[in-house]
Amino acid sequence: MEVRDLRVQEGLKIDERGNIIRTRVITFFLDNHGPFTIEIPANEYSPEVVQMKIEEERKKLQAILGIK
Repeated sequence: MEVRDLRVQEGLKIDERGNIIRTRVITFFLDNHGPFTIEIPANEYSPEVVQMKIEEERKKLQAILGIK
């Protein structure tokens, strides 16, 4: 499955203590499926983490669709 229309945006979220956490919000399609959205804390963001998270979503989708 090919990753298409990958977009990275900055985001903010508030944790249970009321602290503001900077995030990166990644939106993408896998072939014609999606959009999928992944949110990663900014201090953990790297291309490797993004690739790992996309691969996790790909595996989930393949399991749902019954393809390998």
